[in-house]
Amino acid sequence: MDKPAVKHAAVAEALERLSRSREDEEAWELLYRRVWPRVLGYAYRLLGGQRPWAEDASQQALLRVVRYCDFTRVRTPEMFLAYVYSIARHCVRDLIARNRVEWSAMSIHPEELLCRTESHESPEGVAVLTRLMNELNALDPGTKELVKLLWEGRTLAEMADHLSITPSAAAVRVHRTRLRLRKHLLDKGISEDAGL
Repeated sequence: MDKPAVKHAAVAEALERLSRSREDEEAWELLYRRVWPRVLGYAYRLLGGQRPWAEDASQQALLRVVRYCDFTRVRTPEMFLAYVYSIARHCVRDLIARNRVEWSAMSIHPEELLCRTESHESPEGVAVLTRLMNELNALDPGTKELVKLLWEGRTLAEMADHLSITPSAAAVRVHRTRLRLRKHLLDKGISEDAGL
């Protein structure tokens, strides 16, 4: 199994080669092998474990990379991965909108959040994450909807449109929801310094 530094170097090499020639099939294959598992895992987590849908969203994301990525501007692995994750997030949103996937079928589970944080290195971190996810899943529907929109990375304008309110009202709701959620979690003993 490749170490992360080796994978990073391979992505950097592929990006460099593709910046010189988009026709370099070997570079495309190298990039695909290194990036596909990450994109698939990211989409899988966003879709709450719906693997066939995650595969569809990931394929769409990589297809958009092939069509539109300007490798002369996106040259570092960090920039490229941020770009790909952003595209994948949009593909997931498109897929949800197109197929009307129900949020309830995509509730977030602790094992999916573990991939997003370093807290999984200790048993205490796992316990905190499990409690956090249980608390999030127990929220009232309105708060849960706002948390879902925040989790998806929606802008205030998108949240306002989704909730049929003004962007100012969306900003107030987001602020109040964050305060309420922070207080609720602190009351339950899930501290802000828990590494989340």
